[in-house]
Amino acid sequence: MSVKPGLLTPEKIAENVDKYSTGLLNSDCASLTNTDPLAVPKTVRYLKKAGVKEKIVNRLSYRNALDVLKIR
Repeated sequence: MSVKPGLLTPEKIAENVDKYSTGLLNSDCASLTNTDPLAVPKTVRYLKKAGVKEKIVNRLSYRNALDVLKIR
C-alpha cells in the first residue's frame, strides 16, 4: 500500500485496518506524483496512537514483507 498525501492516508488505513492488514506499507518515492519519504514511519506512529494493535502494526510495517520476500 503506497501511503501518499491525498490518496491513501494513515487515517484511511486506521479506519479500514482489517481490510489492509495483509498489505505492506510503502511510500512509493519512485513515483513522479506527490510523495512523502517518511510516510511509513508516520503511518506506524499514527496507527499506534490510534490504538491499532501492535501485532497488526508490526505486520503491516515489517512481518508481511518478510513473508512476501521469503526472508527468514
